[in-house]
Amino acid sequence: MIIKSNPFTSWPPSHEDLYWVVGILDGEGTFYREKARGTPRIECTMQDKDTIVRLATVLGCGCGESSLSVIGTRMYRAVATTTRAKVIMETIRPLMSIRRQEQIDHALELTV
Repeated sequence: MIIKSNPFTSWPPSHEDLYWVVGILDGEGTFYREKARGTPRIECTMQDKDTIVRLATVLGCGCGESSLSVIGTRMYRAVATTTRAKVIMETIRPLMSIRRQEQIDHALELTV
């Protein structure tokens, strides 16, 4: 179920929003390349609906309810794919931890 879709949000956001996004995605985000299509993808899943809705708004992507967690708590997920994910990854990469930079490099097929 889609809660919100924001495909036309401009990027990059304000400095405050950019650093907020970096903090959220460095701690809770996942960066990878989809196997089936080979496109870059960013996902963030957590229990905090308001955080996921804000993240989706800033990233300009969709969000919705995810599956229940192991303990039965409702989870929410924001997902950015294709060109939008690539542009976001390229922008935030220098601000991320080494581990996340490596994930981004792999998702973008860059040499590390």
